[in-house]
Amino acid sequence: MWYYPTLLHTQLILKISLAPNPILYLLLYVVCLRDSLLPLPKIQIKMSNKQAHNKEVRSKAESRANEMRTWPSPLEERMIAFLDRHYIQYEFQKIFYITADDGWITRYYIADFYIPDRRIIIEVDGKRYHDHHSQHDKQRTRNIQDHYPDVTVLRYTWKDLSDEDIMKVLLIRLKE
Repeated sequence: MWYYPTLLHTQLILKISLAPNPILYLLLYVVCLRDSLLPLPKIQIKMSNKQAHNKEVRSKAESRANEMRTWPSPLEERMIAFLDRHYIQYEFQKIFYITADDGWITRYYIADFYIPDRRIIIEVDGKRYHDHHSQHDKQRTRNIQDHYPDVTVLRYTWKDLSDEDIMKVLLIRLKE
């Protein structure tokens, strides 16, 4: 009697390749196939609490960053136009994870713009936002610099982005 691969077989083979002891699972698969004991039981790989926690935090961070990427503020749009106009490569709403010594993600930081070539984070804040969150922003900047000491954080307001001299200095710093 011949058996043709089905979706169940394909899923099982993928799970076998990810299993901690793939040879044992492969033998089980062959014996079940030979004895036609199909469908086979699902084989699941359990994650540790830390892996599950970190996966959940990463999922929340990605969801939040995607939401922020979808609806950029007028100030962010202005910075995007500036960076694009000067051919500066950047990552918009880049996520930085802050982990404890044991590997648990304790929190995350979503930077408005990250310039990977210069390892610079650019934060742009409107007047309304900046007036209410300045102390919190200083703490976030300290946290990111503690965990990523080679990254520089630059903060700009609407007024700064309207000043041509400040923008020239920023361009020089990004191009150096």
